[in-house]
Amino acid sequence: MDTSNPVVSLPNRFMAPRTLVIENDPELAEVVRHTLENEGHQVLLVQSCQEGAKCLEQLKPDLLIIDEPHPCQAGFCCISRTSCDTPPVVRLIQEVKTTGSRWGCPSARCGWLAKPFSTRELLCVVRAVHQRQAHALLHQLEDRAQPYQDSQLLLDFANRLCIIDGQDIHLSPTEFRLLSVLVNSANQVVSQRQLLCTVWGPEYLTTASGDIVRQAVRTIRIKLRQHAIGPDLIETMRGQGYIYRRLT
Repeated sequence: MDTSNPVVSLPNRFMAPRTLVIENDPELAEVVRHTLENEGHQVLLVQSCQEGAKCLEQLKPDLLIIDEPHPCQAGFCCISRTSCDTPPVVRLIQEVKTTGSRWGCPSARCGWLAKPFSTRELLCVVRAVHQRQAHALLHQLEDRAQPYQDSQLLLDFANRLCIIDGQDIHLSPTEFRLLSVLVNSANQVVSQRQLLCTVWGPEYLTTASGDIVRQAVRTIRIKLRQHAIGPDLIETMRGQGYIYRRLT
């Protein structure tokens, strides 16, 4: 495997999460790559932690999978634990003999998988990490004490209220979650995959198309147009996703 220039731009494939794999066993690395690419991931393989640290900083992947123990693991883990931008991590560890579990996901930021593992177990832990991360984001939005407000929209997360120019807009629970995610990333593009994973759940990534996202966005637009002034608040970024334009 050629790792002479690991920091390269990954292709911007629509709805594809970026996964960085740090694994010095080429055979195992290819198994991980093949499995995740079939799941719809963009996968970048590197062999050393130094290369991984560069990719982590420059590419901002959505998931990090790292072999443990790794010859240079200590230095890399020090970097990853002190960086607020570190993505969720799945650690490939030696077989655990004190427990019957083959994998685990103790938090939204970390999962583990015992070697040797099957491709099914790999997908289980990756999906579980995404699930926990999506739930954590939704809980974070629901726990926000301060409502979001701009010149037209007021979104009260705690009371699940959507108000446009003083008029209460009825949104279904799914529509409210979707608008909350977009508003929470105002002026930033949110991909269909991110919305599908966060609002509906990671299991929808392989069982549903982007049509359900497009339909929900269309419905929200229709409801907001009844009272909003000017262009649509939610803009489609073709080939990328959606963006909520914050009005000042």
